[in-house]
Amino acid sequence: MKILFITPGTGAYYCGVCLRDRALVQALQKLDYKVLMLPTYLPLVTEDDGEKGEASREIFYGGINVYLQEKLPFFRALPQWMDKWLSSYDLLKWVSRFQSMTSASEHGKLTLSMLKGEEGNQAKELNRLVGWVQKEFKPDAIVFSTSLLVGMARMLKKRLGCSVGCFLQGEENFLDSLEEPYREDCWQLMGERCSELDWVIAPSKYFAKSMTQKMGFKEELVNIVPNGIETSDYQASTLPWNPPVIGYLARMCEEKGLDILVDAFLLTRKQGIDVHLKIAGAYTEADESFVSSQKRKIEDSGYAKDVSFHPNLTKEEKIDFYKGLTLFSVPATYSEAFGLYVVEAMAAGVPVVLPKVSAFQEIVDSTGGGMVYDYNRASTLNNALQKLLRERNKVIEMAEQGKKNTKRIYDIAHMAEQFIGVIENNK
Repeated sequence: MKILFITPGTGAYYCGVCLRDRALVQALQKLDYKVLMLPTYLPLVTEDDGEKGEASREIFYGGINVYLQEKLPFFRALPQWMDKWLSSYDLLKWVSRFQSMTSASEHGKLTLSMLKGEEGNQAKELNRLVGWVQKEFKPDAIVFSTSLLVGMARMLKKRLGCSVGCFLQGEENFLDSLEEPYREDCWQLMGERCSELDWVIAPSKYFAKSMTQKMGFKEELVNIVPNGIETSDYQASTLPWNPPVIGYLARMCEEKGLDILVDAFLLTRKQGIDVHLKIAGAYTEADESFVSSQKRKIEDSGYAKDVSFHPNLTKEEKIDFYKGLTLFSVPATYSEAFGLYVVEAMAAGVPVVLPKVSAFQEIVDSTGGGMVYDYNRASTLNNALQKLLRERNKVIEMAEQGKKNTKRIYDIAHMAEQFIGVIENNK
């Protein structure tokens, strides 16, 4: 079976969707499936930059073209050679540094046009993509990494006659940030387009329920396939206690609750508990002001020597980062569909401390690898951290349970088998 993943690239930072897709593609290749990732918008950013050739360097729906074709009708009629230049890898890689130039709240019209597919202002891009797929790959199944791409599905299914489906992952926060009337129109159209697919996959029961309610189709039509990681890559943490170390690894932004964790850490220190904080992840130009404000807050408190920042880690550096943690927390403030960093931490034997929201409760309940707390604010996170720091034996037990059950439930090989089962059952 030949499977094509159509994936949105970020160009400049790691995202959970790209990392999940890359791991899944590699697991499927080990099962002798022929699989290719086709990037859209911007180049893919993976932890080894696609060294093994799973991803095409050809980019479709290039961010520059998509934007200009929406704003200026003239660009909808450009010759193909100019379209290809505007979607070239090097140009889009350079443009990705300026992602603060775009925001969800300003681009409802563009999002709606993309979801219209062959009826939208980017129809020329869709024709180019379909032509390339017909000529270069001819898949048996096409997978959209997010339902925000499903505007392409109708034409691909008609012209190629193959199975087409999508993952639900990360759309809710983006769509809810759009201005009306585009917010409601996008939700409705996305639901209509998803209902035409052969299959839909969500990474958690929580997200399946939330998304189907907003899109207006039955939750029973969604297959639950939890995201997976290569659990064998992660080595057990030493769980340092002198002093204990709290870790954060996600995009350094307000939506992921980094400010809540920083405030909780400062509360803990001011209450006389010796603890260190390690913060890792990527941030875009749009996040720089927020990150700077957190650094100033830490410096003003007098605890800067106990906090370290580790941006843009490689895969090897990330694995080493987890090995030096006692507890892990990303107190995300939005509807997190899954949270790949949660299972990464537990695979490394690091218990997680998370707010009782989104998919976090499901993951913690299934593994026993941490605890969740009510009310996502600094004071309640501080209380949860202090509780565990006083119960070393409990933390050690959580670490062992989390590592064992993450390998059993969330290994990428298990995800690959479930994923293939969904495709086979819905041909």
